[in-house]
Formats: sequence, C-alpha cells, structure tokens
Amino acid sequence: GQNEGEAYTIKVSGMGLTLGAGTEEVENAATAAGATDLQRATGYALYTNGPMTIGYQEAQRDAGGVGGVNQTTEAWGIAFNVNENLSFSSKI
Repeated sequence: GQNEGEAYTIKVSGMGLTLGAGTEEVENAATAAGATDLQRATGYALYTNGPMTIGYQEAQRDAGGVGGVNQTTEAWGIAFNVNENLSFSSKI
C-alpha cells in the first residue's frame, strides 16, 4: 500500500521577527508487526535588523514502532548581507 499523511504550517512576522512552526504525520501503510505512524514537528525564529539575520530552529522526528529511530535537532545560524550580491553566513 501507499503511505498517506497530513501536514500543517504557520508563519507570523512583524517588526523584524518571524516565527514559524510545522507538523506532519504520515500513516504507515506497512503491514509489518509494530509499524506505526511517522511524526515530525519543527519550529523556528528569525530576527532581522538591518543587514544581519539571526535564526534558531528545533525539529523532532518520531519514527515510532519497533526499531524506529527518534531524532531531535537544534540549530543556530547568522547571516550578514554586505550588499545584494555578497553575504556571509554561518551555522553555529
């Protein structure tokens, strides 16, 4: 069978701050014993002031089931725009 699922996202921004989040659930069509749905979620924040942007994101993946591997990710980033043709960025 095929896997099916649903995903939802939201994003709000104002005064240089952008917040966003998303979630997804995929129904596992596998017939193996212990097979369960896959769930993912993420959230992020970006702050921009002049040529500089700082961002933070967290994400989680719940594989569920027997032998499923759960993962959690946390990341920071910074970018500086020198002009429209040149920028410097780094993941922290």
